[in-house]
Parts: sequence; structure tokens; C-alpha cells
Amino acid sequence: MVDTSRLLWWPLLRGVILPLRSPRVAKLYASVWMEDGSPLMVYSRQQQQAAGTTFTGDAVALGMSYGSPSLESAVDETPWQSM
Repeated sequence: MVDTSRLLWWPLLRGVILPLRSPRVAKLYASVWMEDGSPLMVYSRQQQQAAGTTFTGDAVALGMSYGSPSLESAVDETPWQSM
């Protein structure tokens, strides 16, 4: 969070920070990316499947506070949502 005037930080962000940081960070992300997608999504899906196996008969949905799939979509795909 930047606690100063946008007039001051916007040129610094757009002119210096993002152009220098983006290529470096993209390489780091590429180095950890998995064949099936992001590590967060791959491991989350594995946990969802394991929980579904453990809790047979119960709906197990995956939802995230930020990003996709959303918590709302996870709730929407549960069977009790239509009750």
C-alpha cells in the first residue's frame, strides 16, 4: 500500500518498478509452473479430490477468496445450494 499522492508514485511504478520487475518475476513464475498449471491450483485440486474420497457422500468444492474459482462458484456447485 502506498500512502502518498498518486501523482508521485504512479510515474515511479509505471516507469521504473514494473518495467524492471515484470520480466524477472515472469521467469521466476515460469520456473515453478507445473505441467497442469499453477502449483496453487494443482495442489488445491489434489486436496479437493482427497477430501472427496475421504468424505464420501459429501460435496467438496474448491473456492478461493481471491481469483478463480471463486467461493461463490464453489457454493453454487454444491448440491445443497438448490435446497
